[in-house]
Amino acid sequence: MSNNLETSKYTWEIHNTISDEILLATEDYPKLLQQLLHNRNITTESEISSFLDPIESINSYSILPNIAKATDYIANVIRNNKKICVFGDFDVDGISATAILGRTFQAAGVSIIPHIPNRFTEGHGLNREAIKMLKDLAVELIITVDTGTTAIDEINYANELGVSVIVTDHHLTFDALPEAIAIINPQLPDSIYPFMGLTGAGLALKLAESIIEKLDLDRSILDDLYSLATLGTVADIGTLISENRGIVNKGLKSIGQKPLVGIKALSIASGRKNTYLNVKDLSWNIIPRLNATGRMGDPKLSYDILTTNEFPDAVEKAKQIEEYNILRREETQKGFKTAMNSLEPGPIYIAQDKTFHWGIIGLLANRIAGRFNKPAIVISEGEEYSLGSARSIENFDVGNIIEKTGGLIGGFEKFGGHAQAAGFTIENSKIPLFKKTIQELSRNYAIENNIQDMNNSLKIDCKLELDDLPKEILKIIGMLRPFGEKNPEPIFMSNNLTIQKKRLYGSRNRAALIQLKSTNFIWDTFASNNMMVPYEVGDKVDIVYSFSLRGANMNTGMNLNIQDIRHSKVS
Repeated sequence: MSNNLETSKYTWEIHNTISDEILLATEDYPKLLQQLLHNRNITTESEISSFLDPIESINSYSILPNIAKATDYIANVIRNNKKICVFGDFDVDGISATAILGRTFQAAGVSIIPHIPNRFTEGHGLNREAIKMLKDLAVELIITVDTGTTAIDEINYANELGVSVIVTDHHLTFDALPEAIAIINPQLPDSIYPFMGLTGAGLALKLAESIIEKLDLDRSILDDLYSLATLGTVADIGTLISENRGIVNKGLKSIGQKPLVGIKALSIASGRKNTYLNVKDLSWNIIPRLNATGRMGDPKLSYDILTTNEFPDAVEKAKQIEEYNILRREETQKGFKTAMNSLEPGPIYIAQDKTFHWGIIGLLANRIAGRFNKPAIVISEGEEYSLGSARSIENFDVGNIIEKTGGLIGGFEKFGGHAQAAGFTIENSKIPLFKKTIQELSRNYAIENNIQDMNNSLKIDCKLELDDLPKEILKIIGMLRPFGEKNPEPIFMSNNLTIQKKRLYGSRNRAALIQLKSTNFIWDTFASNNMMVPYEVGDKVDIVYSFSLRGANMNTGMNLNIQDIRHSKVS
């Protein structure tokens, strides 16, 4: 038997137990459900009701600022047979948003020009070259999705050429706004929209609903549009609370019951036999493939697969996308090794190198943020200008910090982003001052907002006795789905379990199957191999875990997926 050492990877933090006063106020719900909801700051009767019936959280499109004006203008453009361009972005949120409007106009019998900027030749957002190209194609209206709020000069240029612009965007707004026909953004100063967390795809969905109503189109198309909005919401790490939760809940049902042929083809390409997908499936299998085209080549391919209605065509496009995905994986693995060698620690972790492929710096920033639980910036250094991409952690508004930094160093060539992710183009001569300034601002931000160093913290929903589980535990956990940002999958702690068996398996023995015994039951559990190194059969352990269902019988049909493990302090 191994030594009784403290070997846990994390500090375990258990949420405070729900008070009797709150239990009495919401006594219609099981205690465990109330505890899980309370841990997610869902406490009142109305909040609980809305959370458990996510469709209730979907707001009317009509209260978005300027949406009626935009819809009337679009209807008039259609009546006059004028050409329309939907101008998107090369990430999955932007591609999905473009596809939402593309499919909506398709249903209206209107042919549009979809334009998704090339990351390497155009960069993010509206640009003069693209606007001039669209003018030469006789486009008279550009509708932006997932971009445009800060494109003051570009929209002025479009106006000079006689091209009107309607903006739909969810990114940060500034004091000055572009002279567009209409700007649909819930973050506008005069907005009364009750939810600030819609993604670009979520906003495109709202405009699509307004157009469908205005043109009296068949509303059955909304199933497909909710599927696309779900892709964009999950891809952009939209918080899965309130309206986003409603959109994703509805979209996952549509994907499972009647998937778009493009999603079906991508699901098959990823090795899945069905399309009953959850948020994790989208995040790990579908979204990286759709993103790979914009990272490594032409993002139009991902738009095409999401708008085709022919399955053989979708299968062929999925094969092409898979080639991009393989290349993306290779570049990411190579880049991560370089990033770890050049990493500059601090309140924000920063990596800079000339060899970073532009298309994967966001992925590298995300990996670093996940590895160290710190906001991270990765900079791909060019000859005169460099590209930066940032990813954040809970409660740290990286978009705001980078924006403030830009104001103190003389500005960026380009900037865009929000609380969890941002990107910028910076002159090389400004990079040293940028690094110094953003570290100082980040240090102050963490102090002012009481953001603790959470490197080694694991938040646990509550302690459970495995011999006395609530009979409806799987039903209760299921009521919280879909899991995601701000609504994590519940994790629990149980103490004083005995290791009965331990077996390593998988590629290079990276996984471990462990049988644990509570007083009355044997539990099958899974963990990573490195987590199990100091443990032997007969050891007493405490574990942090989530549940997964394996069969119909509660006790023999559930597996425990171990998040962390330590030797039990009870002998």
